[in-house]
Amino acid sequence: MNSNPQCRYVSPKVFDHLCHDVGLTGGLAESPFGPVMIRLVGDSICGLGFADCSPFKTLHTKIFDKPYKRDDAHCQHVIDTILNKKPVSLILAGTPFQHDVWHHLQEIPAGHYVCYQALAEKLGDSDKTRSVASAVARNPIAWLVPCHRVLPKKGGIGDYYWGPKMKATLLKREGCNWHAPKV
Repeated sequence: MNSNPQCRYVSPKVFDHLCHDVGLTGGLAESPFGPVMIRLVGDSICGLGFADCSPFKTLHTKIFDKPYKRDDAHCQHVIDTILNKKPVSLILAGTPFQHDVWHHLQEIPAGHYVCYQALAEKLGDSDKTRSVASAVARNPIAWLVPCHRVLPKKGGIGDYYWGPKMKATLLKREGCNWHAPKV
């Protein structure tokens, strides 16, 4: 998979302007994990979710409820680009803290994982574990910004916006053994 997408971090206000000025394209595409819903600003992915998993909740309505031009063929081309390990670009709309968390998620290598507390410590404050978990959950680009690589310190799979079954599928595909507790 594409391990180094180029990211542009923007505020929600800038994202709204981009959607208005450039336009939003979206649709369905097939992936190794089943159908995915994608939203694009230009050729940059700004939203990616698993269509067959738990329904889209309020966390991602700011992206997936916006009006868009449907283009399933273009969305499939983007997924094929990722699967062929070619570069893609992402636009991540959020707060500066969320941007920091999402940036650190992308530094976790495939096949590895960290616990929420370790991620908070890496960000400089172990007391922000809940804030880190909240930012991880608000990641609008599933799979490519690997929030599935963050697990509970006590072990097990933990929660995942798209469901624990999908989280296990993603980790298994990467060769990650998450069953043992990690400190």
